Amino acid sequence: FRINMLRGAFTKSSVRWCSGMVRPGPTFICRARYGMDEAPSKAVLQNYNAALVAAAACDGMDKREEAYVLGLGTVLGLPEADLRSNLDQEWTDEKVEATLKAFSSNLPDEAWKGFLIYDCVRACSADEDYSPEERAKVRKLASMLDMDDDHVASIERYVIYENQLLDKGVRMMRNMQEREEHDWDDGF
Repeated sequence: FRINMLRGAFTKSSVRWCSGMVRPGPTFICRARYGMDEAPSKAVLQNYNAALVAAAACDGMDKREEAYVLGLGTVLGLPEADLRSNLDQEWTDEKVEATLKAFSSNLPDEAWKGFLIYDCVRACSADEDYSPEERAKVRKLASMLDMDDDHVASIERYVIYENQLLDKGVRMMRNMQEREEHDWDDGF
């Protein structure tokens, strides 16, 4: 399934946003990562990025967290000036709530709320430390999006599993002579 989804990212069925112009970064990431054929509007994505910054910066932003937030925003087609502006702001609860309200008001699909929480967990754990402060902030964001704690816990467990799988894959690719014995048919 995953291979077919990735293959689909390079077909003529491209993601369009705003003016209808095909955008390669959003096309790839929306199809390959989110399974969506259409990116949200630029305004929704700017609020998405702002929420990521608010989550990751709650305990001070590590360079790896900043790289995640900037990298994802860049691939989604957001201007670097907008991304940097989000990094320079102080994210009060009131400001975060207004940002999430604006984010939620124009979503092409409600699944983007779950993707936002997923990316918040990824951004917060980019420094390999998903701190209690970050976890509390992510849960607060999820609550503002009317998501329950069980759903957030499932997303957190998925990110942990995904990180372990990525680490294992990187080790395998780096050293083909010392492959780990593993049956790669463990649920895929």
